Amino acid sequence: MTTGQQRAIVAQRDDVSALKTGEGASPKFPGTIDVGAAAALISASADITLIIDPLGVVKAMHTTADFDRDGFSNLVGRKWEESVTIETKSKIASLLADAVEFSALTTAKTKWRQVNHPTANGMDIPILYSAMKADASGSVIAFGRDLRATAALQQRLVDAQHSMERDYWRLRNAETRYRLLFQMSSEAVLVIDANSQKIIEANPSVSKMLGDISMPIVGQRFPSGFDQRSVDTIEAMFARVRSNGRAEEASVWLSSRGGLTTNANALASSGASEYFISASIFRHEQQSLLLVRVSQTPADPRVDGEAKSVLDAVARAADGFVVSTVTGTIIWANQAFAELAHTSGHDKLRGEPLDRWLGRNDVEFNVLMANLKQRGAVRLFSAGMRGDDSLAAEIEVSAVVLPASNPPAMAFTVRNIGGRLTPRSSILGSGYENGSANGLPSPSVAAVAAPVGPTSRSVEQLTALVGRVPLKELVGETTDLIEKLCIEAALGLTEDNRAAAAEMLGLSRQSLYVKMRRHGLGDLPPDDQDVVTN
Repeated sequence: MTTGQQRAIVAQRDDVSALKTGEGASPKFPGTIDVGAAAALISASADITLIIDPLGVVKAMHTTADFDRDGFSNLVGRKWEESVTIETKSKIASLLADAVEFSALTTAKTKWRQVNHPTANGMDIPILYSAMKADASGSVIAFGRDLRATAALQQRLVDAQHSMERDYWRLRNAETRYRLLFQMSSEAVLVIDANSQKIIEANPSVSKMLGDISMPIVGQRFPSGFDQRSVDTIEAMFARVRSNGRAEEASVWLSSRGGLTTNANALASSGASEYFISASIFRHEQQSLLLVRVSQTPADPRVDGEAKSVLDAVARAADGFVVSTVTGTIIWANQAFAELAHTSGHDKLRGEPLDRWLGRNDVEFNVLMANLKQRGAVRLFSAGMRGDDSLAAEIEVSAVVLPASNPPAMAFTVRNIGGRLTPRSSILGSGYENGSANGLPSPSVAAVAAPVGPTSRSVEQLTALVGRVPLKELVGETTDLIEKLCIEAALGLTEDNRAAAAEMLGLSRQSLYVKMRRHGLGDLPPDDQDVVTN
């Protein structure tokens, strides 16, 4: 190597070093171009400028502040193709191969290619590059434009397109479902122009209703096929709907022979059928449309003539009737139940707890509800009814669970039996009746409570002892009989739940066991050492 060549190599190395550090005069590559001036000129119109030697290594780099903030790594000293993502390396080779010579007389157009530079934060920066030859030695100047704003806008456009496609398919699915429902509906449904009253759409049930499936429906003026009185009714209903915007309903007649009879009896005898028609208005694409529904059932499908009669009978029944939730909250009650509860009206009972009135105490109501939930139905359950004025009444309750209702409910029939109870022949005299303040059990309970045991006598036996034994002994016998009957009645009402029976009788559980042993009730062994604690 000659001395001149060595000096040229040293000078080039010094120029590159000065370009990196910013020291000294503007460096020059072999040739005639001022590299610093060229870099400054191009960087004024580019976001990033690179000086690449003939071997593809980046010798100098100039970027805007935005790249520095985004962690764009320094490319100086690295091969250009190694600074991009793997899928865009081929584009770097194409840029270097297609680079045109930088000259004032150059007419060839530069080619632009987009490449992606990885950054320290894991994001790729898209840059649109173009390259030109700097001199005859093969050095290349590449200048690029930041495409991040464009890429973000494109991503927003893609997201918006995906969102529109999702909404489109969601609307298509909804339209398919409603179209299927429209076609399969057993009721005649029409969409009518509110101004001209021409039929725009009609489902197959409309043709079946008119009796001519082959007759074209769309485009005809509605109403058609109805008697004249019904036509006038429909026209007036449409006018009201257009005026006030509220849905309207009417009863019309459709003549099988297209007659114009206005007499309802004549229409019925001539084969005409009564229909219920409803109409509502809506807007679609700056057009007012009427949605018309025609059916042979009332507009309210919940009740028909037979159901109305049943509901009216229950509401007017002499016995109380109440419907509650499974937790005991009143849903509906008739006037007879309101009278038993001594309230001003049955409407005020809605939402109140049923155990506020039903049952002598909470234990009796809980026993009733437990039996009802377990068995599904209860018949002739003897209980008490508490009124708002604290007056009590003897009642019989029959109840049933209604699992088909939504939500599940319970129905109770409450009958006042206080008026049919007869005075009881007892040693206490005829002045005391069941259901009075003395608390004697009802005849239905006494009938199943046959006295047993050495200390108990029947009512007839006790009555026969009057005048033959002292009153003190007679009262003792009577007390034992009444005590036993009450315990048996409590055990019967609670289905042998002794804890509930003790609470119903106002006794402790130990006292109840003592009395049961003394009267020979249940399966408790006798224990003469127990002491009554009540």
